[in-house]
Amino acid sequence: RARALWGLANTMTWQGDGERALPMMEEAFRMWRDLGDVREAAIALEGTGWAQFLGGHDESARETFREVLKIQRATGDPILANRAMVALAQVLVALGELDEALSLSNEIVAFSRSREDRRNEHFGLHFLADCALIGDQCAVALERYKKSLELAWAIGDRLETSGEMQGVAMSLAGLGKSREALRLAAAAEAEWNRLGADMHIRFWDALLDKYLGKARQALGADEVAAIWSEGRKLGFEEAVKEGLQSNAS
Repeated sequence: RARALWGLANTMTWQGDGERALPMMEEAFRMWRDLGDVREAAIALEGTGWAQFLGGHDESARETFREVLKIQRATGDPILANRAMVALAQVLVALGELDEALSLSNEIVAFSRSREDRRNEHFGLHFLADCALIGDQCAVALERYKKSLELAWAIGDRLETSGEMQGVAMSLAGLGKSREALRLAAAAEAEWNRLGADMHIRFWDALLDKYLGKARQALGADEVAAIWSEGRKLGFEEAVKEGLQSNAS
């Protein structure tokens, strides 16, 4: 039952229903804790943190993820500790606590590369890119998002790949490449629609509004509509290629 609750809650969270998912995730955590399974309880607690985060409760998620990291370090499993650092780094970025986020992200990248863990290396690079984008270092952000995009595509995670495409798009928008930015953003939106994902992360939505809003303002309404329609019809693989080939110059 605990596994089923975790699976259902996790699915609902990524579909944008973190509020309803949270009680299920908390129940799964209590069940594992009562069973005395520390490892499973910590993973369920991590799921609680993601439900909090995607439900807009960033400060609560930060404290939950700190507790998960404490538990995983105490268990002595470096792989699960690295996974917990990924979760904590994400919410630190969202809260603008960038010094700690940068330190954790560099640690995540170094550890993940040493284990040939492309998924978590991708996350670490993504957070480093986020920090650059938040600081308006769009050329730096672009290169980091591209590296993260390449890894997400290589492991076959289309949801994460779409997120990296959004990062690339925002970086391009910040560099004045409005048409390229909107085309990729539209392709990412189309893929999310196909997958049934509907995530709204406060800091990410704010960045999308800022950078894609800048791109839209640089073009006329009719041109924006045409580019968006074109991007939504673009094959996903082709969109990924465009994102990887994009550059700051």
